[in-house]
Amino acid sequence: MTKRAKRLKKMRRNPKNVRTDELDSILKDFDFAPDFTSGSHVTYRHPSGVRVTVAAHGAQVPAYIVKQAIKAIDSIEMSEEDEENEENGDE
Repeated sequence: MTKRAKRLKKMRRNPKNVRTDELDSILKDFDFAPDFTSGSHVTYRHPSGVRVTVAAHGAQVPAYIVKQAIKAIDSIEMSEEDEENEENGDE
């Protein structure tokens, strides 16, 4: 299991205990880049256009934001798998 997969698994298991820097690194691992910052909010954008806004109030990220980030990562992984299947002729 890769380091990236371990971090994501940890976030899935306990979304209430994720630090801001952990979420930042997992989003960057999945090709999200900080796009816009306003106060304590940072918006990350993936090249596919998917966006995640992280409100960093203190060291911990609220669980609902972690869940939104996981959902965005899952949607990107699904779309990448679909593209690979189309390229290979699988359906």
